[in-house]
Parts: sequence; structure tokens; C-alpha cells
Amino acid sequence: SAMPSVWSHGSALQLHYELANTTAQKMSICLCAAAVHVESVTRDGEKVEPVLLDVNLVEDPRAFFAQQIRELAPEQQLALQTEGIAEGRVDHDQWLLYGYKLMRGRYRVVFSYQYGGPDYGKANVFHGRVTASPVYFTVE
Repeated sequence: SAMPSVWSHGSALQLHYELANTTAQKMSICLCAAAVHVESVTRDGEKVEPVLLDVNLVEDPRAFFAQQIRELAPEQQLALQTEGIAEGRVDHDQWLLYGYKLMRGRYRVVFSYQYGGPDYGKANVFHGRVTASPVYFTVE
């Protein structure tokens, strides 16, 4: 299960994303930011579109996933913290960073965890998608 919480810290918004293994067996998950997806963002009920912030060309965009795969014991939790609402996406040999501009209003954000490999020889890597409950906050 995935439990996100978002709070404003000074002028910077921080996301604390927690993944819990609710099964009875050991599992591995990828703790990279690219595994955390922004499913939807609305401001005052209107859809907010992401803005492309950065593009990095790399030889193997997935290479660093290998260091990010962590084992989760049954009932264990792992946290991931990021600043702002952003999403890293891999497209061929590119790393694309998308962000959501925060303006005054009432927000509803839905995050998901999504990973399909590679596993790099790690055991029981979770493949699939887990959608978290919506997070609500206001920017004044």
C-alpha cells in the first residue's frame, strides 16, 4: 500500500511517500523517483497539466535503478522524500522531468507507485501499480 502526505515547508512543498509491504513475504521495490507517478492533479476542480522542466540524455536511463532496489520485509515500510510535485519519466535514452506549478487554490493530487523492471537479479521485485488515496492541500 502507498501512503503519500504533502506539506508546505516554508515556501517549498515536500512530499513524504511511504510504501508498506502488507504481504507475508519479502518483496523488493524500486525507491527511485521514477517509480512514483503523479496520476492526476487538480486545482479548484480543474485539471493541472505538467510542465517539462528538464531533459537529460543518458546512455542507460534505467541503470541507476539497480542501486535503488530495496528489500521490504513483511509489514516493513520504506519512505521516499521529494520536493514539490514532480515526476521523472524514462523515454528511450532520455530522462524527462515534469513538474506541476503550484498556484493559489485547493489541490487534489493522486500518486501511484509503478514499476515493471528491470530486476537486476534481485528477488521478488514487485511489478505492477499501487494507487494511493488522494491528498488534499491548499496553497494560499
